[in-house]
Amino acid sequence: MALQVTERISVHDLAVEAAARMYQVEGYQALIRHQPRPHRYGRNPFDLFVPALERVEEVETAETLPTADLARLRRCREEGLQVWVLVQLDAVAAAYASLKGAADHVIPFWILEGGRVRFGLPRRP
Repeated sequence: MALQVTERISVHDLAVEAAARMYQVEGYQALIRHQPRPHRYGRNPFDLFVPALERVEEVETAETLPTADLARLRRCREEGLQVWVLVQLDAVAAAYASLKGAADHVIPFWILEGGRVRFGLPRRP
């Protein structure tokens, strides 16, 4: 008897992995679930950290956006890190309103058939 294992990857994880691949294709190191400065930004890792660009990225969906740690994102910006937030397409309007002052850019994303992720253009909130 053959055992078939199927694993559903969350929308969040699909977006994180797709964003990391985009940086890697361009020659950048992209660290998934990494915390560059735990003593400053807490122990929770960022979804993505790109050391060469001094950029942190967080992925939010309509469900997670209301609980995003905006104070932590503001601290990152104040200390010179770029903060980019990838937001599922149906939450973009809410993201522009809530992330003003906390993120440098908001990037919409959506999932195509087969789990392929597409990104829109980065915009300031």
